[in-house]
Amino acid sequence: MNPLGMFTSVRGRASALLMLACLGCRSQERSADEAPAATLTLDAFPVVVDGRAIPVVASWEASSGQRKAVVEPRNATVEPPELARIYNGKELRCARHGKGVVRIRVGDQVASAPLNCLLAPSLGQARSNRPLRLVLGSAPEPSGIHAVRSGGMVDDGVAVSVTSDAPEVLAVDGDLLVPRKLGRARITGTAEGPLEKTWTFEVVKRIGFWQVRKPFQPISVELEPGRYELTFESATEEVLTVKWTSLPQCDYSSKASSHVVNCPADRRTRMIAYPPRKERAVVDYLELLELPP
Repeated sequence: MNPLGMFTSVRGRASALLMLACLGCRSQERSADEAPAATLTLDAFPVVVDGRAIPVVASWEASSGQRKAVVEPRNATVEPPELARIYNGKELRCARHGKGVVRIRVGDQVASAPLNCLLAPSLGQARSNRPLRLVLGSAPEPSGIHAVRSGGMVDDGVAVSVTSDAPEVLAVDGDLLVPRKLGRARITGTAEGPLEKTWTFEVVKRIGFWQVRKPFQPISVELEPGRYELTFESATEEVLTVKWTSLPQCDYSSKASSHVVNCPADRRTRMIAYPPRKERAVVDYLELLELPP
């Protein structure tokens, strides 16, 4: 073979390989140009406990970790939409209690971050009487457990679930408490937040309820061993005297508008209450309850 022809052939093959290599370089350069120079990010939101404005901070983050603020027009949304309002894509205000997600779009890039609007930071209980009691045999009653906003305002928009640790004593039907038998139960309310609080309820048995009226005869009741509580309410201060047979430590006599007499009876006894004698309209009452052991 002609040495010159062989050289020409080798040089041609080398040129072709070099051209292919250059095409590969250009292809890589083109892919690098088409790849985004930075990634859109959205800063995490703090837990929001009031209606103040919270900035929506979006940034471009380079592969080196360097960041710069987004200055381009952005579109920001919240899911669910009723959770918060966004203004100009740059700040938001929580509208109700709950959790959701904020999404921001710039060009063809999207970033998101969770949002926790904890507008009701605690749970409360509506019943004013303490201890918390339900009477055995009475109709189911609302639990009274609700979410409370800062400042003490009740937030009826927050769903609260209610459970009982002793449904055989005090069952739960939705938000209703259903007394089943004498005893105690821990009733727990939970809501999104997370919020959780527990109250102890008593199921008591009503032994008797009497209005104080003429001829003001003593009220006498035979009782088995147990814990008992007698209450007397009056619009004025009155003297109430109570005797417990074979239990002198439970005997009581005092003058007040509100009386509470407790007796832990470790044996059978007879309670005798001597209501005050008054010459006016009947507005007073006596109530005797058996309490849980």
